[in-house]
Amino acid sequence: VAIVGGSFGGYLALCGAAFEPDLYRCAVSFAGVFDWARVMKEARANDPDSSRYDYLLRNLGNPKQQQEKFEALSPILAVARIKVPVFVAHGEDDPVADSSQSHRLVKALKKAGVPCETMFASGEAHGFADLKNRIELYTRIESFLKQHL
Repeated sequence: VAIVGGSFGGYLALCGAAFEPDLYRCAVSFAGVFDWARVMKEARANDPDSSRYDYLLRNLGNPKQQQEKFEALSPILAVARIKVPVFVAHGEDDPVADSSQSHRLVKALKKAGVPCETMFASGEAHGFADLKNRIELYTRIESFLKQHL
């Protein structure tokens, strides 16, 4: 079985591959977040009225006070446990989940020797709105799944 998801589902797909490494044959993540402490740090720095940071603080906790919890929530810190190929896609202009999360993930996967394929699309936001890009994304995902299932 494969695990596939976008946005929070992209995060969950990576969690499945990292935290349940024997359950899946491959994973697909698009527009995901993989390091919640970093998300909170960026929200605090980039949000002048701090509403996003305050929301995350209320719902996730404080990464400075709960470092162990945040490390356990962040699959990017567990890529060495991943045993299956991973497909990572992200829109470069995503205002919801910064594409730097996926770029950092790909770098970590490669460093850990985890096979991965990528698709980063300039001009795309959170999800792939452009029809040409959507067709390419789902065609590549279909091919990836066909190869690894």
